[in-house]
Amino acid sequence: MIVLDARYDRLLLTFFPLLNPRVLVLRCIHLILGKDHKSAIGTIVERQARYVLLVNLKSKDATSVRKAFAKKLKEIPVSLTKTMTYDRGKEISEHANFTIATGIKVFFCDPQSSWQRGTCENTNGLIRNFFPKGTDFGAMDQKKLQWVREALIERLRLDPQI
Repeated sequence: MIVLDARYDRLLLTFFPLLNPRVLVLRCIHLILGKDHKSAIGTIVERQARYVLLVNLKSKDATSVRKAFAKKLKEIPVSLTKTMTYDRGKEISEHANFTIATGIKVFFCDPQSSWQRGTCENTNGLIRNFFPKGTDFGAMDQKKLQWVREALIERLRLDPQI
């Protein structure tokens, strides 16, 4: 069952056994914050294919994040763009506009339920191997992000335990 959380105006991932989230093509989006929380990169992870996209964010406000993710999602095949799973950060407050612009249904994890986005959390941990805490993403170019993305995809495909 998908529950609307009226307080946050968000759909939560609360499922009865009939609707198994592992069957759905869920993608998770998350931000990795840089030095002094002033810069960020966004991650888009498709769980089944282990496809990763890294988004260079000029700003981490809701409008900038929405536009950057919508633009980057044009690189993903339409067959994989059914739903999106977010954590509950304020940078995703424009989720309704995102859905209107992209046609992708947006779901939200329950509070303190990081297990609902395990692949994304694991991938972000792997990304931190390339970009330790304190990295300034404001000076990061797209070539570096592309190199990290390709290295991540190769690692994820070769290691069945991840």
